[in-house]
Amino acid sequence: MYIYIMNIVKEITNNDTVYYDAFKLLLDFKKNLDTNNNNIIKADHWNAYPIKINSNDYLKIKPFVDILIKNVENILQKSCTDIGKIVVVKTFTSNKQINTGAFVWHWDNGPPDILDILVYLNNVDQPNCGEFEYLTKLVDNVYVPDINTYFKDRGGMRNINLNNKKINKFLGKEGDYVIFQNNVSHRASTPIIQNRYRLSIQIQLN
Repeated sequence: MYIYIMNIVKEITNNDTVYYDAFKLLLDFKKNLDTNNNNIIKADHWNAYPIKINSNDYLKIKPFVDILIKNVENILQKSCTDIGKIVVVKTFTSNKQINTGAFVWHWDNGPPDILDILVYLNNVDQPNCGEFEYLTKLVDNVYVPDINTYFKDRGGMRNINLNNKKINKFLGKEGDYVIFQNNVSHRASTPIIQNRYRLSIQIQLN
């Protein structure tokens, strides 16, 4: 089952056994984020474990990535022509709202044919668990994703007007994912109840 939200943001829940069998391959990388692995990038509010294409790490999770991308191609009726960054991230709990970096409303200013896939690696099924959030706006009595203009050769942007916008929370179980064009206004919410683990993949579509 998936929830259809235009062609720009889709929230996916998946009950496929083959998908979840392959999903288990990611759990070792989730464990890596709790170690002193030299490949981990550390910041104030998160640890990240990048996975390079064709590395040994990538080959371990390739069966899952192949299934995930095939699912996305079927849903969007488009073909993936390239896989960009792949990273596993642990976001730490905080007893107060975080208002820096990805926790601020923003858009990534990526080319329109680049999509992000964010897969929950633990249950994020209630508010305050670090759920992904995105904005929609009312157009002709229908809420549509709040898409921003792509500016070539510029970085991410944060000058977002929240007036008349609706905040949408993507709540799901481990293995559920959201596909979004990263010029949609979005942010990471602060995980107050628990740490949040995710896999993020960027793909290019034709």
